[in-house]
Amino acid sequence: MFVPDEAPGIHRLCRAVTNMYLVEVDEGILVVDAGLPRMWGDLLSALSRLGRAPSDVVGVMLTHAHFDHVGLAARIGRTWGVPVWVHHADETLAHLPYTYQRERSRVLFPLRHPRSLPILGSIVLAGALGVRGVTDVVPVGVDAAIPGSPA
Repeated sequence: MFVPDEAPGIHRLCRAVTNMYLVEVDEGILVVDAGLPRMWGDLLSALSRLGRAPSDVVGVMLTHAHFDHVGLAARIGRTWGVPVWVHHADETLAHLPYTYQRERSRVLFPLRHPRSLPILGSIVLAGALGVRGVTDVVPVGVDAAIPGSPA
């Protein structure tokens, strides 16, 4: 689902309860979080609907590096030749996005919450099990200057 102007200049893509944002910045379009692998067509379609092209994308900013934020980061960076920024504390997690600490076992969750199965199924169908991570990242700190950063 594409939601243009979720806020002025901020457009949301949503698939399988996973969000990706296209943020209009002076330099072009900044992708904030990179969703799941099967959102590629959604991304291309959204850019087209905005009258934009892949060449307008200036980079990807990961708010954190869980698998549902990293899904297309490597492909966007590699295919369009743009940087992928991630906070330096999440750099290793960006490489291996399934290695974060969980409060409870993932295996037991659907057994305890069977109504979650359709949601989990949609996430799997959107490519969640195929997220490889992104190794070519630009680690940043809180004072990083990325497109759209306040001056």
